[in-house]
Amino acid sequence: MKQGAPQIVGEGSNHWPLVHIDDLAELYVRLVERAPAGSIFHATDASTHTLREIAEAASRAAGKDGRVTALPLDKARSTMGPFADALALDQKVSSEKARSELDWRPRHEDFVAEAPQLFADWQAAQ
Repeated sequence: MKQGAPQIVGEGSNHWPLVHIDDLAELYVRLVERAPAGSIFHATDASTHTLREIAEAASRAAGKDGRVTALPLDKARSTMGPFADALALDQKVSSEKARSELDWRPRHEDFVAEAPQLFADWQAAQ
């Protein structure tokens, strides 16, 4: 947050799949113990927030009043190259297969709702 607020590429109407590291670790254990070799599973929480909503929640949790700056994609490409396009992708992924076949239930389902506590936990660990 060098500019005093999170910066996103584009307007932030795209979606990013999220998963808490503790939930991901639990899924890895289940994969090793139960998943057939060569199978593919996705690990995401159940949220469907836009990137802007996620950034605004992070901003509020960090005491920045929900402020977010948007870097136009063309400008981002000039400084980040093709990585800017990756940041602007609309990514919708389901973890239903992991939930149904491995009985995986993430404990952290909504970053936007949990952002204040997650930020406090992160600060405490610093």
